[in-house]
Amino acid sequence: MISMKIFPTLLVVFLSGCLAGAFAQHSPIQLSGWGIDSISRRPIINLQIINKKTGERFFSDNAGYFRVKADREDSLFLTATGYSSKTVSFRDSVYQEKYLVKFYLNKIQIELPNIIVQSNREFDMIRRDALKLGYDKKDYSLHGYQVLQSPITALYQQFSNREKDKRGYAELMNKVHQRELQREILQKYIDTGVINLEQEEISSFLDFCSITEYMLKTSPEYDIALYMKSRFLAFRRQ
Repeated sequence: MISMKIFPTLLVVFLSGCLAGAFAQHSPIQLSGWGIDSISRRPIINLQIINKKTGERFFSDNAGYFRVKADREDSLFLTATGYSSKTVSFRDSVYQEKYLVKFYLNKIQIELPNIIVQSNREFDMIRRDALKLGYDKKDYSLHGYQVLQSPITALYQQFSNREKDKRGYAELMNKVHQRELQREILQKYIDTGVINLEQEEISSFLDFCSITEYMLKTSPEYDIALYMKSRFLAFRRQ
């Protein structure tokens, strides 16, 4: 039987251990390291780390290095264009304030069917249209020395509803053209069986996919296909 003199001491030790464990479980940690290609062993430079609890996003730098602050119990979602995704958590790891890690991701292998769809344009033609995309607010206003030469016109452009409508229309049309190109590329992959979507799902998927103007202008077709396929798999897992 436990002595009444020893019992308070044991109770304090027990409660201290519980509090220490709870504190460690919910205390912030710093996670830094690299995403690594599992085959080439090279850093992945387009890695995104998403905190699934808070929605906060972190990105690797040009050397593939990243630094993330989170709570120990948070789940972190790692994703990169052309790679399989991974979810990690440190809730069951020995508690440390800082972790230095390497995460190995596998390249997604996709075999594109050798099917020719005559009704669709070649990707090079779509790329030429993509290079025409772009909205620059400066194109619709005077700036620099032009303001000094015509200050009244500059003030008119700044405050006129008509000029604002003109700029807004140009920006809107750029987004419309971007969406049309996204839809055309996606339709190619639907027609060839790379992606299996119903027509009524296309708009929702394009919103989820978020293909940027920069990607349309610079990424090879194969990289866009890999990215769309990986986002499609994530879209289906929702």
